[in-house]
Amino acid sequence: VTYPPPSHPLWWSSKLAMFNARKKIVKDKGAAPNALEEEVAKALFDIEVAPQSDIKTDVRDIYISGAQELEVKNRSAIVVQF
Repeated sequence: VTYPPPSHPLWWSSKLAMFNARKKIVKDKGAAPNALEEEVAKALFDIEVAPQSDIKTDVRDIYISGAQELEVKNRSAIVVQF
């Protein structure tokens, strides 16, 4: 994930979106989310706030506790814990 530099007008909006997306991650106190968990949370948040999304109300109640990328038979697979 690439974010604009702090001098760019979209810098604050991207930080605000990531802050709101982090609300989709539920972890033990003090545990920091990894980059993949943040990406999954951002994707869920983007669906939730997209005006044209048909499933936004369904996604609103989804939270993740972890995400991990695994290699299975020479392919990447992502495991998400809800």
